[in-house]
Amino acid sequence: MNRFLALGAVALVGASAQATLVLHYGFNDQSSAAALFTASTNTVSGALSTSFNAPTFPITGSSVNGSYFSFTGTTNNDQGNGATFDLAVVGTNGNNGTLTLNYNASLLSNQVLRQATRRSGTGFNDVDIDYSIDGGSSWNSIVANFNANTVGYGDPASLVTLALPTALDGQANVAIRWTFNGATSASANFRTDNITLDADVVPEPATMILLAGAAALAARRRKA
Repeated sequence: MNRFLALGAVALVGASAQATLVLHYGFNDQSSAAALFTASTNTVSGALSTSFNAPTFPITGSSVNGSYFSFTGTTNNDQGNGATFDLAVVGTNGNNGTLTLNYNASLLSNQVLRQATRRSGTGFNDVDIDYSIDGGSSWNSIVANFNANTVGYGDPASLVTLALPTALDGQANVAIRWTFNGATSASANFRTDNITLDADVVPEPATMILLAGAAALAARRRKA
């Protein structure tokens, strides 16, 4: 009987993992660089950074070769925050530039990354997406030579969905890096919007102990 009670407690803990939105970057606040890269949903200590030059904030005027910028956003993969703006990397001086997402996945599994993308006709048509589990000291490929759809201004972006490698599950120092190449003009751009990360979230150890204790207590009461 005690063995079955213990198995019941473990089953309760295992069932408590749930798929949920843990990160969302909508790029809707152009008031400062920090604001543009602040997540609207951030439950796992995520942070975005770029090697592209920053424009003048608030963002005004034309995009600058080798910088990141912002155009009108998209509703594709929007999480209720609106389609006001997006993030765009611009120009031939930005070739080999990077966008990097760092986050803590120590309580995550079955991670799925999504982003809405599009590019101009001369935009970055060679984007490598890599991952690291040591904060960027070493990298492994997820997607090589990704080429976003070419669409005009105002057209809907395409949604890219990536099931991330299981090597990232349970890791505290994960990084995802986009490396941009293939731009052939100063005004070339690659735009992305609504970057999201969904995952199964495992309760922290203290929560798991409470769940197991509650299950054991309920079983003893039933036995009594």
